[in-house]
Amino acid sequence: MKKLRTAVLGVGYLGFFHAQKHKASEYSEFVGVFDASPERAKKVATDLGCLSFSELSQLKNQVDAVTIAASTQAHFEIAMWCLSNGIHVNVEKPIAAELHQAEKMIQLAKQNKLKLSVGHIERFNPCMDEIKKSNVKAESFVLRRQGPFKTRAADVSVMHDLMIHDVDLLTWLTGSQIKSSHVLKRKVFTQTWDWSEVHVTLSSGQTASLIASRVSQAADRSFQMIAKEETLWAHLGTLELQHTKLINLSLPEPVSTRTWSAEKRDALQFETNEFLKCIINDSPAPVSGEDAMQALSWIEEWSK
Repeated sequence: MKKLRTAVLGVGYLGFFHAQKHKASEYSEFVGVFDASPERAKKVATDLGCLSFSELSQLKNQVDAVTIAASTQAHFEIAMWCLSNGIHVNVEKPIAAELHQAEKMIQLAKQNKLKLSVGHIERFNPCMDEIKKSNVKAESFVLRRQGPFKTRAADVSVMHDLMIHDVDLLTWLTGSQIKSSHVLKRKVFTQTWDWSEVHVTLSSGQTASLIASRVSQAADRSFQMIAKEETLWAHLGTLELQHTKLINLSLPEPVSTRTWSAEKRDALQFETNEFLKCIINDSPAPVSGEDAMQALSWIEEWSK
């Protein structure tokens, strides 16, 4: 089996997990890690038994593919260097800090015939398999992503950090574009948006409410489809699903409910493997730069 020489660039909290998945992947010959903090890179390299790089230039001719898990502000510079040096890129979401940067990344990847994929990991959540198999003809959706405040990722708005997942999920699952939207948002603990609720209408005529908060007491990552006489709800964290359907309003128990759990899998490992496989097989990237840029464009619009 062909293996690709890989590295992870940016090995903070999330990047460390990415590095573990590259090391474990059957498609990877894991070379090493890079971080803005050489001390951090050395520690992770020691923990995982790989090389540590203190300069991006050291990666040249050493790796075939990377995952970029550095801060959002650093995505563009690192990705452009990699794409300019023949390295395939999987970059954490959001694809870049600004739309014009995303456009340049996409253009360079195409120009150099390289894969550019973006880490919208919820596409790989096993609940999505169950949702896609369902026969629920949704008229509306409710997507919630909220939890207590944490300083990690507080440098960007809650829409850039959390809601962007659900924008991508909504358009990907429905195959429909957002036609119009109404935005509510609040600054609470930071100088940017900490809470937001967006109501959208899709080109299909379906509607959706997207709620993102980092000022909630309880964590909630859920996806709900609402149709005539039935709903399908999924908790994306616990993988629990519930289908509720009207039987007959005249009955003592007019509604039937089925509850089950999606089969567990390591979504981050799955995402990593799919990225490496798309390079080996020369197939489309799991999450295209264009899809990621579309999600970012709405987040940028709503954040103004």
